[in-house]
Amino acid sequence: MIGAEPRVIVAIFGEKDAKLAQTAQDNGADLIELRLDLYPLLSVQTLVDTVHRVKEVCRLPLIGTIRLKAEGGGFQGDEGERRRMFLSVLPLIDAIDIELSAAGIISEVVSEAKAQGKTIIISHHNFYRTPPDTELETIANSAKQAGADIVKLAATANSLDDLSRLLLFSYTTPHKPISCISMGELGAPSRFIAPLFGSCLTYAHLSDSTAPGQFTLYELQERLKIVFPWSAP
Repeated sequence: MIGAEPRVIVAIFGEKDAKLAQTAQDNGADLIELRLDLYPLLSVQTLVDTVHRVKEVCRLPLIGTIRLKAEGGGFQGDEGERRRMFLSVLPLIDAIDIELSAAGIISEVVSEAKAQGKTIIISHHNFYRTPPDTELETIANSAKQAGADIVKLAATANSLDDLSRLLLFSYTTPHKPISCISMGELGAPSRFIAPLFGSCLTYAHLSDSTAPGQFTLYELQERLKIVFPWSAP
């Protein structure tokens, strides 16, 4: 459920994925993002096995992500292959994260995800800048039209103005629910401040960061306790 308080997602991958998922669950994470694109020797079967392995020890909702290299991920293969991977893990997960730029497969993947009752996060990542406000609006609108339940906008802050613009956009946009993340050193505070401006999801890690400026789960929780003292245990 997406409500007034931010939901903390822990991104995991690698040989210790099941242990990391269990640790995240035991330490108060709300959701797990399986970064399936960051596993070596990607195949439909290895991804299915990965999800089963994590589900054996973790009851938290799972987001399946197979991120393109162009948007900060590890997948460099054929889009038809990525489509097959998404469709193979869909029955096992609770949500998917797919890029708005995945023009060749997004329609089919989103349609099948909706048919199976999964939550759909459509994301856009910019590792160079924070787009102008009009461009942010266009991206968010396009993601909603493509079938997003949640729009995710991650953009690099090259100035404090970039950070403040993204926070204001999160607050004023009609395209909610939305997750806005300002990446990089200047943007790092957005990971615990943006929820005050209407951003519904924020991301952390336990061992290896998957994005610039990402905090560990403990670091993020400590900062969120200051911003949202009424939600602290």
